[in-house]
Amino acid sequence: MALPVTFVAGDVLEAAQLNSNFTYVEGLGGLTYITQATPSAVNTISINNCFTSTYANYLLVMDLTAAVGSGIFTGRMRLSGTDATTNYASQRLIGQVSSAGASQNATGTDDFYLASTDGTNAPYFNLTMNIFSPAVAKATHANCLMGFNDGFGTCAMQVWNYHTTATAYDGITINFSGTSFTGTIRVYGYRNS
Repeated sequence: MALPVTFVAGDVLEAAQLNSNFTYVEGLGGLTYITQATPSAVNTISINNCFTSTYANYLLVMDLTAAVGSGIFTGRMRLSGTDATTNYASQRLIGQVSSAGASQNATGTDDFYLASTDGTNAPYFNLTMNIFSPAVAKATHANCLMGFNDGFGTCAMQVWNYHTTATAYDGITINFSGTSFTGTIRVYGYRNS
């Protein structure tokens, strides 16, 4: 794709022409920052109005600075301030210092599985979650990659999540079954072109 305005030797450059080219370059591929949440000593946080039809797919990045108590992080799709509480499934592959394995949540459970932590090594927890078509009225898929410590040693996990309800969602809730967590959650949109 060509720039909107091209120049040759001797042309007079006008601000509007340069701005048009800058706008064009900014619109090329990549990620667009949407919003962030900064949970502080909570066990649940909702991020509303972060998914729209502007982007087909999204990236959620979560970094913890503290967690109190051992627990599991889960997620729920959200619409107009209300969580969807049924029709989730997940499959997990786990690699630990001492073992590896696979597990799943049966179809129809009440949330996405994201990760677990033992609460003492929270600064070593990170999660990236690709969310596919959340704002489209069809099933939503999400793939997660994370590194964490669950009390048995350093772990890595890959999770495939699936929400079968064909609804367009505009937000997500992150829950923690432990006492509380603190950190930053950022949401980005993948540009469509």
